[in-house]
Amino acid sequence: KRYTAGVRFGLETDTQDVTGSVLRQREATVTERELREALPAFLGRQKQTPPMYSAVKVGGRKLYELARRGESVERAPREIEIKNIALLGERDGDWYLDVRCSKGTYIRTLCADLGARLGCGAAMAALRRTEAGDSPAPAHSARKARTAARPVAGQLKGGGAAPKRKWANWARSRR
Repeated sequence: KRYTAGVRFGLETDTQDVTGSVLRQREATVTERELREALPAFLGRQKQTPPMYSAVKVGGRKLYELARRGESVERAPREIEIKNIALLGERDGDWYLDVRCSKGTYIRTLCADLGARLGCGAAMAALRRTEAGDSPAPAHSARKARTAARPVAGQLKGGGAAPKRKWANWARSRR
């Protein structure tokens, strides 16, 4: 799978994304250099603990059901692989990443782990799946992704570019 993800540094929430309840918030200035130096540590096979707000079942109950009741339980780390991670740039204080990863990877957790590594905390601010398997995202998702990614790609600071997309040809071949 492949995603474009926005990361907001200095924010930690219970859901690991900006929609959750704020656990901690502080000023955080993360430089492009710091990010570029931190990203390679996340490449390759690794264990990732699923977030409490996920559909993973523990004892027959979905974790998000337990989390909504204020409960927290031990979660077994799962094997994932980050095949590629690239910094696209910054826009309005959020940094954007292009992530190619294995099935079962929680991008929210990747963002939170990146914030922890940099010592400032982080939450996922945006997410767009751009590929699933060896195929681009479905045409209806691709249309949304193009629309959403266009302003990001055009306004990123740091010289990044959004991933190249071949959705138009792919969508035509599906008709």
